[in-house]
Amino acid sequence: MSRIAVDVVLLPSDEVAARAIEANRELLKQCPGKIVLDKDNCLPHISLAMGYIDQCRIVDAECAIYGKTG
Repeated sequence: MSRIAVDVVLLPSDEVAARAIEANRELLKQCPGKIVLDKDNCLPHISLAMGYIDQCRIVDAECAIYGKTG
């Protein structure tokens, strides 16, 4: 059975994300090659939980998140 990664995160407002991306750019001047934040590939976020789910349970997870019934 295939498993997929699942992360639960908080995304900041656009203003806060832009400030975090700018701060990251400054940090990268001192520490190149580290995590590069941007709006397309690596959004600034706060991780709340990380884990995995069996691929066949994706619909169940969506239902739990969005309050729908399967």
